[in-house]
Amino acid sequence: MFDRPRLLLAAAATAGLLSTAPMTPASAQPVPPPVVDEVMLSLSAEAWVTTRTAEVTIGVDAVLTDGDIAGLRAEVLGTLAGLTGTDTDWRITRFDRSMDSSGLERLRVAAQARLPDTALDGLAEALDGHSRAGLQYALGGAAFSPSLAEREAARAELRASLYADIAAELARLNAAFPDRTYRVGRIDFTGGFMPAPPPMMRAEAMALASDAAGRTAPVAVADRMRMTVGVVFSAFPDPAGE
Repeated sequence: MFDRPRLLLAAAATAGLLSTAPMTPASAQPVPPPVVDEVMLSLSAEAWVTTRTAEVTIGVDAVLTDGDIAGLRAEVLGTLAGLTGTDTDWRITRFDRSMDSSGLERLRVAAQARLPDTALDGLAEALDGHSRAGLQYALGGAAFSPSLAEREAARAELRASLYADIAAELARLNAAFPDRTYRVGRIDFTGGFMPAPPPMMRAEAMALASDAAGRTAPVAVADRMRMTVGVVFSAFPDPAGE
């Protein structure tokens, strides 16, 4: 048998304890972000990227008499290595196999490598000398443009130059506003090469670089690279100085 008055007294004591507990808000109010002073700046730099190499393409037209494709591939690469040196990395970029109207099996091959401009001197004539019946070599083209490694090296130099400019601007900013302590808040790089000259202009340049005997003289081709960086300097204001 429960003691009813004693139960009522315990319930009243529990209610009193609950009433003294702090009230928790139903939803916490968001804390506003701190006010930040910002100074935005755009800096640019440019450089010339010069290359003395060209992406050279050699075309090969062959007739297969015994179906020895592997042997033909080895012969082509061996011939090209003999002309340009064994350290040249020739890559097969095209290998088309077909049957002509007379029933002969033909192969059209394209090999590509990056060569110094001096290696182009007399290359077309040398290829003609290695051509024979059923195997013809031809100089497909030479595209003078900086390699990826040359471009990346130029970009690294431009970034280093712009970092130095950013550091100098930061020092000037803190000297102009000694009551603030600015830092680099954000850096955003963009940039790239200037448009290449039209094909006709490039062809005329190559023609001017050839001598009367038809031998290509060494030429150095340059592309202009421009890089732009957006910088944000930021600082928290000192409430005591406001």
